[in-house]
Amino acid sequence: MPCLSRFTVLMIFSAFLVSRAGAADGLKKRWEQMEYGPYISGTFTIDNDFTFKGLLVRLDKEKQVYACYDEETFRVSGAWVGGFIDFANVIYDGEHHKQPKPKGTLQFTTRPGPGWAKDGSFEDPRKECGVKVEPGAQCNQRSGPLGADWLKYKGLYLHGEKVVFSYTVGDCKVLEMPGVQYVDGNSVFTRTLNLSASTKPLQILIGTLDGATGSVDAAAGNIALLTSNAKEKQTAACLFGAPAGAEWDVSGARIVLKLPALKEPANFTILIANHPKFGTLAGVAPEKLDELTKGGPPRWPETVATQGSIGAGEGAFAVDTITAPDKNPWNSWMRFGGFDFFADGKRVAICTWSGDVWIVSGIDEGLQNLTWKRFATGLYQPLGLKIVDDVIYTTGRDQITRLHDLNNDGEADFYECFNNDCVLTRHFHEFSHDLQTDAEGNFYYAKGATPGMGGPNFDVWSSHNGCFFKLPKDGSRLEVVARGLRAPNGIAIGPNGEMTCGDNEGSWVPECPINWIKQGGFVGIPDGVPGDVKPTKRDDPICWIPWHVDNSSGAQVWVTGDKWGPFKGHMLHLSYGMCSLFDVMMEHVGDTIQGGIARFPINFGSGIMRARFGTDGNLYVCGLRGWQTTASHDGIFQRVRYTGKPIHMPIEMHITKTGVDVTFTDALDPASANDTENYAAWWFNVKWTKDYGSDRYSPTDPTKKYGKQVKDPPGDLLDIKSVKLGADGKTVSIEIPSIKPVTNMVLRFKLKAADGTSFSVDIDNTINRMP
Repeated sequence: MPCLSRFTVLMIFSAFLVSRAGAADGLKKRWEQMEYGPYISGTFTIDNDFTFKGLLVRLDKEKQVYACYDEETFRVSGAWVGGFIDFANVIYDGEHHKQPKPKGTLQFTTRPGPGWAKDGSFEDPRKECGVKVEPGAQCNQRSGPLGADWLKYKGLYLHGEKVVFSYTVGDCKVLEMPGVQYVDGNSVFTRTLNLSASTKPLQILIGTLDGATGSVDAAAGNIALLTSNAKEKQTAACLFGAPAGAEWDVSGARIVLKLPALKEPANFTILIANHPKFGTLAGVAPEKLDELTKGGPPRWPETVATQGSIGAGEGAFAVDTITAPDKNPWNSWMRFGGFDFFADGKRVAICTWSGDVWIVSGIDEGLQNLTWKRFATGLYQPLGLKIVDDVIYTTGRDQITRLHDLNNDGEADFYECFNNDCVLTRHFHEFSHDLQTDAEGNFYYAKGATPGMGGPNFDVWSSHNGCFFKLPKDGSRLEVVARGLRAPNGIAIGPNGEMTCGDNEGSWVPECPINWIKQGGFVGIPDGVPGDVKPTKRDDPICWIPWHVDNSSGAQVWVTGDKWGPFKGHMLHLSYGMCSLFDVMMEHVGDTIQGGIARFPINFGSGIMRARFGTDGNLYVCGLRGWQTTASHDGIFQRVRYTGKPIHMPIEMHITKTGVDVTFTDALDPASANDTENYAAWWFNVKWTKDYGSDRYSPTDPTKKYGKQVKDPPGDLLDIKSVKLGADGKTVSIEIPSIKPVTNMVLRFKLKAADGTSFSVDIDNTINRMP
């Protein structure tokens, strides 16, 4: 999600990592210390193939035994012993262009493709590529769901350390639990399957081994065996409790289990190993998995108490801190990506970039008795969270997850796949951001694109990269609302269904915009629009924001209550990169929307990304430090209170035929307000091109430019002919004879209020259309 040059970002990020690596005292790095739970979701590199939506299950914590499933196809992409993962990824050690690999020794794998056949065929019907291929080359690794008529993932149940998957294959309902047992110290992996009746025969892919020949040894217990030509590798499988008519197919260097149409439910276990010695394990009765789908013993019974701090409130705003439990029994890394309030208004669910959801209680006026309870783990970089009817939904790179506490013990037992239509590639930058709803209950979020190694280039594209999404309240179908986004770290849905999002400077994004999203809209990167014909013009944003004002945007939020005084009805904009908050002043000129921003006199300890107003009427924000930012803390959760004291900020701005009218929150001193020496203005244009960011260009001489990522002024100084304070004592009419449409105009005020307070403030605005 970087918006500086790649070199600058990596230098900043490297310094950030070193600061917490623990190298000096020999401690494990922060990401190595964390206890992630019975499973984690992610994209994994296994035997040179990608598992885009991987479900990595811990089978034996002590011996470090793991198996990874592909959520979209339900193949077991790999199983290994002797280690976890290498943590090479942006979320862990900051590596931008790698996905984690197994740290142990692989025991068996399956190549990409469906894990279950449809009508006897394993041919992959998906058209989208998850890896970059040269023009004209055939892509052998597809991505995206297979389709509900073939295979549909329903979610997973946790019962202590056990993980049970729920999915359907055609009309057959499947519960599956991975496990491990041992023969003479060697690992034997198990797939326990509980199947409902089915109207069609079923085929299950068990394992593949390149260049191998297959055989079935009936005398040894009906063992299916693949042996490589060099006889250095083997994959073997056997069954216990399989229904009558089950048989092995070991052709084509793969093991397939064939089952007849099932007239009644079947429970059986598949044993898989890199050796054919299964001993007496085939005599172990398959477990009844439905007994594990009702909630089990708690995994994280402890709670963590913290005490918040209350801001001094000497000015118009006070910032209170809801103190995070940075020290906790599981070394969970508290970098916050989204939150929402329960109906009681005193409890919050908040998610972390490392995959947790925590419930925070005790959010009251004093914040002195905060209680943190770990509720869920293993989610795939959740950067959005919404509570609907007191049920938690999270946005991950892989899916929208709905979390259920089945036995009311304060922990999620069923991680329901609410929707996983989104197509994912292996690129690190494909973050899925935010989660909001409209008045009808529809969900919205946005997804990043895939920039290459800096500069004007992109990596592999899918049909869902760089999109703004809508999802009906039943989760049935994902709809693309708009395309062309690069790094939309946050969105907003207004009280009347208004749709907005930010974006970050980069290729095809000259500087950070606040986008007004329209159905069918295009807001930036032509590569993100499918087809050979690409857009030649992007939708105008509400405003463009100079790099030194906001170099990495967060979300927006609308002020709907009265607690924020004059800002009721306004939209606020968050800056992740500058840890700042802005008021957005918008106006409609015909069917065109435009506006500007002014910074609140508030500083935050981390990059703020998400915001909501609580039932108490106060603004709550959360965020993290994970890529380029001025943040000093890994994560923050804070409350902003308006104290009612004078604010001295612009509250409205309107372009006129001869200049700009600006209204302030508080009355101005007439002598100060009517003095042109107290005002300054300059302007420049940025250009929408494939380049990484844009130079600043003179609006009157397009050949004159000022460079990139520079602080003010550069830009052409504007002649302010006159200023006049209006009868309300708050509105100033600024006469600028040369005013015309421009991407960037900066207005600077150094004024005195009627109460004698001196203040300075800038407005950064865009003029898309003159009245």
